[in-house]
Amino acid sequence: MTRAKGRRRVNACRKGKAGERALAKALRELGLPGARRTVQARGGSEAADLEGLQVRVECKVGAARYVDPIGALEQCERDGDAASDTRPRVAITRIDRAQWVVTIRARTLFVLVGMPPLPRAYQGEPPRRSVIDDEPVSIALPALVALLRAEGG
Repeated sequence: MTRAKGRRRVNACRKGKAGERALAKALRELGLPGARRTVQARGGSEAADLEGLQVRVECKVGAARYVDPIGALEQCERDGDAASDTRPRVAITRIDRAQWVVTIRARTLFVLVGMPPLPRAYQGEPPRRSVIDDEPVSIALPALVALLRAEGG
């Protein structure tokens, strides 16, 4: 039984590695020539999955039915905090060979498009970040690439 579990883990690692390579290739084809897979053994768990971008990327490729994009974004944020990485964080996910989907916090998207954060909806509340700023949103991979290229990436 241990052997079967180990074999599944190897297959999951192999699938993750293949997914990271495929994502790096897709980003290069969309116009980000610096995108490449991070050497995971050297970087450890705090290393981003891809290098050469102005955002921290967590890549997740799921089996037949489901990938948790919000969980991937939260993992990217935790790992980024642990590594003191100040770049904006995004999770890029896909289920098998479907299209890549980018999950990003609204506040990060606002920064990338050059928009100020949304004002508080209610008067009289203490100044703090708008709740909507923390909401995860999904955009297509070409849209993220267009935003990064507009920033000079």
